[in-house]
Amino acid sequence: MKSISLPFERENVFRADQARERNTVGRRIAAARARAGYTQAELAERLRGCGVSVQPPAVNKWEKGETLPGVYTLAALTKVLAVGDMMLFFDDRGTPPAESLNADGQMMLRRYREYLESDPRYARPLRETPMIWIPVSTLPASAGWGDFLEEEHFEKTAFPARVVPWGTDFAVRVHGDSMEPAYHDGQIVFVERAETLRDGDTGLFSLEDEGYIKIYREELPAAEEAEEFTDSDGALHPRVRLISLNPAYPPIEVQGGLRIFGRILC
Repeated sequence: MKSISLPFERENVFRADQARERNTVGRRIAAARARAGYTQAELAERLRGCGVSVQPPAVNKWEKGETLPGVYTLAALTKVLAVGDMMLFFDDRGTPPAESLNADGQMMLRRYREYLESDPRYARPLRETPMIWIPVSTLPASAGWGDFLEEEHFEKTAFPARVVPWGTDFAVRVHGDSMEPAYHDGQIVFVERAETLRDGDTGLFSLEDEGYIKIYREELPAAEEAEEFTDSDGALHPRVRLISLNPAYPPIEVQGGLRIFGRILC
């Protein structure tokens, strides 16, 4: 019996070879970056704040189709560029409006979108948006953080479920500009509770009773410093530094007393 191909089946076929030839993913990344208003360097900075080790030339190669981001990097791009669904990077049906606009047109489109989103007449009713309640810290960065994780230091706040990363345990507000351009003063970031971090993770820390959001770095001490980092049992410990994204802030050398509260999620 002759098989019948229904119209909707033809429309939904995804051909990886054709998408690769058209550089669908690269063009979608470039379009989403343009809509977000980021340069390639700014996008790389944002991704580094999400724990993705990437430099601007890599972004350029993605957009040209010379290389492709890995699956975890693509997930971070989905969040940073507010794409909503990772599969949209593979969608080659038609041309997104922003791709046909120059820089001025894209800016006007963003402003008009912001205007519409701020007007309650056009906003999606709250009942249509699934919400999730997350504990948000009430402690500013300058407060004593010795008992930070105590329940009294948090208040429950509702967030749209789509903006809360999987694995979130609580949230904190950023104070200051030391993590610009990835994190801004007053921004709420989501945290997965953790007592240890990997080199390069962005974490939430307490040091000398001060709270910090920084990049966690471990490195072997130089030979002439080895004795300083060797304990009484002869074990060599790594040099630990807390790094800011803003170059105006020097690294913080950790001599001891560091407490890790969690890993910052995008």
